[in-house]
Order: sequence, then C-alpha cells, then structure tokens
Amino acid sequence: MWRWLAGVLVLAVVGVGVAGLLRHTPSVRLVAVDAPEQFSYRPLHLAWPAAGEAAIAVPDVGVLGSRRGERAVSIASVAKVMTAYVVLHDHPLGPGDGGPTIIVTPTDVATYQADLAAGESVAPVAAGERLSEWQALEAMLLPSANNIATMLATWDAGSLGAFVAKMNGWARALRLRHSRYADASGVDSATVSSADDQVRLAMAALRMRAFAKIVSMRQARVPVAGVQRNRDALLGHSGVFGVKTGFTSAAGACFVFAAHEHVGARAITVIGAVLGQPATTAQPTMIGASLNATIALLSGIPRVLETVRFGADTPLAWLHAAWTHPVAAELSRGVSFVGWPGLPVRVRIAAAPDLRAPIRRGQAVAVADMTAGDQHQAVPVLLTRQLDSPSLWWRLSHP
Repeated sequence: MWRWLAGVLVLAVVGVGVAGLLRHTPSVRLVAVDAPEQFSYRPLHLAWPAAGEAAIAVPDVGVLGSRRGERAVSIASVAKVMTAYVVLHDHPLGPGDGGPTIIVTPTDVATYQADLAAGESVAPVAAGERLSEWQALEAMLLPSANNIATMLATWDAGSLGAFVAKMNGWARALRLRHSRYADASGVDSATVSSADDQVRLAMAALRMRAFAKIVSMRQARVPVAGVQRNRDALLGHSGVFGVKTGFTSAAGACFVFAAHEHVGARAITVIGAVLGQPATTAQPTMIGASLNATIALLSGIPRVLETVRFGADTPLAWLHAAWTHPVAAELSRGVSFVGWPGLPVRVRIAAAPDLRAPIRRGQAVAVADMTAGDQHQAVPVLLTRQLDSPSLWWRLSHP
C-alpha cells in the first residue's frame, strides 16, 4: 500500500515537471518609459504687432503663435492667393509648362480701363493679346493686377460669380473658418479672412510648385504690359521668399509671407501673416508698417525655435520576464524634432505581438510612435541584450 502511494507521488511529481518543461515559455511584458526629452518650458516671446492681427507657423510642425488671429477682416490683394490656388487646382502647371493660352477679350480690356480709372493696381492688356496661364499668374501675383485677377476668374469659371463660389468652396474644404470671398482681387471690402486662415492657405498654396516659383520672382515680362515687378519689398531680405502683399483703405496693409530660417544646421520654412496694419508715427505708410511688423516678428524666430534629439541609444521601454532582470529596449536610430517652448513630445510604444523568449539582441520588440506637433516618426525599438529562455530549474520550480 505504501509502495503504491509512493509510486503515485513520484509519477505526479514527474508529471508536473514534464508539464512544466513541455509548456510554452511564459510570455514577457514590455513596459514603456516616459519620453526622456522635451522642449523647454521657458516663456515664448515674439514681437507681435500692436495693431491688427498676426499668426505664424512652421509647416509640418504646427502653429507657433497667433495674436488676435481669428478675427475676420478685409484682406485686400492677399485674396489673390486663393485666386491663384483655385486656378492652379483647375489648371495645374508642371515644370516648364506655361499652360493653356488665354486670349484677352474686349470685356477684359474694359475691366482694365475701369480699374485703372478707379486707381487700382492693374497690368495693361490689349484685345486679342495672347497670354499663357503662367504669364497671367505672373501679372496677377507680382504687380498685384486686379484686372488680371478678374480675367483669370472669368476664364476659369465662365463668370466672376461662378469663380467666387469656387473660392468659397475651397475655403470650406481647407477649413478656413473665418474666410468669405466676394471677389477675385480683394478690392471688395466684403472679402474677409483672418491671419490664421491665411497662414493655412499659404501653406497649401506653396505646395503648388508653380505658385511657389512665381511668388519668389523679382520680376517677369508679359506681352503687352512688359516688365512687371514684384511688390514684395522684403523679397530676399530676412529670409523672405514670397508670398503676397495687399493694401486698401478698408483693409490697411496686409502681408502674407514665407521665409527660410535655420535651427542649428537644419533649414526650415516659416509662414506667417500680418493683417490690418495702420500707419504710425514711426512708419507713416501702412505698407511700411506691415513690412516692419513682419521683420520684427521674424527677428524673434531664431530665439524661440529649438531641437529635441533622441539618440539611437535612448531607452524607451524595458522587457520584464519573471526569471531574469529587466532588459532595456532602445531606439533603432536617432530622431530629432523642431519645436518651441512648451510643445509636447509624445511617445507611444506598441509592443510586438506574442513576445516570448528567447529574444536575441537587436531584435525589434516594439515600435515607438513619436510626435511633436504635426511631426510624426515611427521607429523600431530594439532589445539591447539577449533575453534567454528560463532555465530547467526555473521551469521545474515554477510549474
């Protein structure tokens, strides 16, 4: 009887041990750590204009700041950015492509004469004149010719009213919540927008190579009007390479701009808008006031932009197993983000499915989803040393 019971106990122990040996290796657990690097928390100081409104952003990063930037105000010839955007969307231009030919009509000539008599910005045209789409865009964007904006609108949509409807449709599509267009040139004070909206629109327009090229030109020659010079007096100064100026008595002086900046060795683009700038004692012209406001705003950018770097050896997670010490998991490559004080860096770790030992050194155990503003990078996370399977003794003692 006792021998029989002893045999049963031996078989039970052996069975448990064999079961412990035969079962799957216990899974391991990945534990993420907080992002070890962040942008500073020092105060963010920019030289915002005292009057009007302004906004500034870094494409693919986010909005750096805005001052009264959500107010809908008249925007004068800055409206021509949307006019160009709609025309180029409907009639895209590739590198070296002049686009379709536009034949100037007697109605276009009458519009030119009326705008000239009203003291508006114009480019001379003649009935029967043949302009390429590219040349018409040059004549509209560089000297800010109102008559060419109207001509392009009727050429594109058949009538000014139909084109304005397109402009407002694109304003909705681009989520320009404070924008409402009443004409193609901006001379109508009912054409309104905000600094925030114009920064968003400029970012979209500059993705069109033809638009970006034209607004960066100092001058262009068109058939009848001859040499037309860019009214952007800051072009080539303070890193500015476009986009559009505007002025009316109702709107004040407006300027939407794009400029090159550097953060360390990294080149970036800054896009901003200043609207509704009045003349001042120090600057008796409205246009001069808008340019001064732009220079002041841009001057502070190098002082506020920063870079956050994560080295390839940055630990972002630990692999925990019951039978050994935790093993660090690090980024597979270095990552850097551009930003400014207070911009959060967020890291989310997604573990690889069904992690079980053995796991070799350098094997990807997770993916780090890293964001800072609109910047996003997905980077594999690698194990820093091998994680072995549990020992025979551990298996036997942990059935």
